[in-house]
Amino acid sequence: KLPLYFVENRGLYPEAVRYYVQGADKTLFFAPDGITFRLTDGEQAWAVKLDFVGANPDMAPRGEDPQAAVFSYFKGPKEDWKAGLPTFSKVIYHDLWPGIDLVYSGTVNQLKYEFVVAPGADPAKIRLRYRGAESVALTEGGALRVSTPAGSFEDAAPVAWQEIDGERVAVEM
Repeated sequence: KLPLYFVENRGLYPEAVRYYVQGADKTLFFAPDGITFRLTDGEQAWAVKLDFVGANPDMAPRGEDPQAAVFSYFKGPKEDWKAGLPTFSKVIYHDLWPGIDLVYSGTVNQLKYEFVVAPGADPAKIRLRYRGAESVALTEGGALRVSTPAGSFEDAAPVAWQEIDGERVAVEM
């Protein structure tokens, strides 16, 4: 259950990337307009983009819950080194759609996201689109399987609940 570190981009990647998560075969880049998944299989790399359809285009993600870990990269000339990059346990897109926040968190083995819908907000506004995949298909369990020539990943079947008196109560969706 190692934590997942969302690393603040301070010049390692293009300016549009605000945070990233680097794994053995996947790197995720969090930008205002969506998330890019870079998959590698040792021989080739492939990018898939997750777009936030109809969302606030000016909504930049923000790191929350700072962690003690920092990342440093010492590659190339000294002026290109990046030292002490801060990490966070969550990345949040506040008010991505009116009254709807998108929160990313997880462990080293599993990325998790939640939509936090304020009272009166319309969850039907939430629309996501994958671009760049060879195929996107539902599994028997209701997950979304995204496949590329460099590998695949699954987006778990959605669940919904409402908190009532501190308890999670299932909600149909």
